[in-house]
Amino acid sequence: MIKNPKRFYVVIGLIIVAYLFLTLLIKPDPVVLQRYGLSATKALGISATVAVILAAIWLVAIYGFVQLLNYSNVIRTNKDGAAFHKFAVGLGLIAFRQPITTLLTSAFNAVTAHHSQYTGISTIAFNYIGVIVALAGFSMISSGSTELIELSRKKPDPRIRNAFRLLALLLITAYTYLAIGRGGYQTPLTPDTKASFYLPSWLIVSTIIVPYAYAWYLAFSASYNLKFYSANVKGVVYRKSLRTLAAGINIVIINTILLQFLSAQALRLNKLKLAPLLGLIYVLLISIGVGFAVVAIGVKKMKRIEEV
Repeated sequence: MIKNPKRFYVVIGLIIVAYLFLTLLIKPDPVVLQRYGLSATKALGISATVAVILAAIWLVAIYGFVQLLNYSNVIRTNKDGAAFHKFAVGLGLIAFRQPITTLLTSAFNAVTAHHSQYTGISTIAFNYIGVIVALAGFSMISSGSTELIELSRKKPDPRIRNAFRLLALLLITAYTYLAIGRGGYQTPLTPDTKASFYLPSWLIVSTIIVPYAYAWYLAFSASYNLKFYSANVKGVVYRKSLRTLAAGINIVIINTILLQFLSAQALRLNKLKLAPLLGLIYVLLISIGVGFAVVAIGVKKMKRIEEV
């Protein structure tokens, strides 16, 4: 068990400071300025605004994670304590995934702005970090939800799991088409753009797309397991609190997947005007923050039950 979860606020604080520093340090790409008709000053203002909004969303996400981690520490001696601790660790990985990958992207951009030969390496590293953290996070959440199901001594409908497998297959088919169905994923389409992966198709499918499919299947299964457990556990108030927690995790899962689909469309989204593009990204990121806020609300309700 992690004894002092509040230390994670320090970690996210350092990440935010580093990200804000890089945002102000990196000069806007002239190609981007020309594409959207922006001055360097206006571009910097937009970047700073985006950074502040992201920082607020990240803080909310870490708050939700810390609340769940605190709760798992409170009930560590209960039979479901270990399961909720795994839930918390998995959710923490998902909470830190966006800040870490965003910070690394900014750092990579700072390097490749002066050393373009490292663009491919930085893109490959970014993609693998994203998939590894997603897989680890959803695996922990799934493991915790499986332990809760075992505690309930009831078995969920196996047809639901098959439906989730089919859903993951359909999603990954669509993601594959969006990611590598057209040009620009192995090599840049034009000298002033970047490729999506800088990897051969078979490696993209086997080491990035397939792991994402498995991670999403685990996420869907965990969501269903938590809902199933909340429907079969004793206590009306506790059931309602668990449903709130499950709703928050569902919001996080769905919007995390949608954001991944959005990243697969990066080359095509560049054709959009700046306002709708930023609006689309904001909606998904804010929704993820809302999901973590709902998680915190559910956890606080559960903590009140333990304090009675």
